[in-house]
Amino acid sequence: MYNIGVHYPQSSRSLANQSSRSLVHRVGSLEEASAQLKSATADIGGTVAQLSESAASTAMELQQNKGVTQSSLSELRQTASITKELVSGVADKYNQTNQVINYMDNLSRDHSTAIAGIRAKIDEMASDSAVQQRNVDARITQHERAIGTIKQK
Repeated sequence: MYNIGVHYPQSSRSLANQSSRSLVHRVGSLEEASAQLKSATADIGGTVAQLSESAASTAMELQQNKGVTQSSLSELRQTASITKELVSGVADKYNQTNQVINYMDNLSRDHSTAIAGIRAKIDEMASDSAVQQRNVDARITQHERAIGTIKQK
């Protein structure tokens, strides 16, 4: 073998030494690289373990949240059902109240009509009574005159 920079053949011993040094350097680099890979693998293993633990924890929290959500949803459905019943009950009471109000209005109109009729009858009777009173007064006056005429004779 020839060294490119030098134009004489290298000795076998120097080539062996150089090769040996090169191998030791490469082995050392490989050992260092291997140690770095082992360290990186350990780090990755730790990270994977943490991720697995985190995933398990998250899955458990999601399961718990699912239970809470389903429970809340069930409570909301019950509340909606109760609210619907209450609204229906209020609507029924409103309708009943309107029926009572309509009945009272009709009764009030009937009473007003009856009262108006009674007033008309009283007015009619009063009018008749006034006419009768005038007639009575006129007769009394006639009788008084007749008595006065008789006394004069």
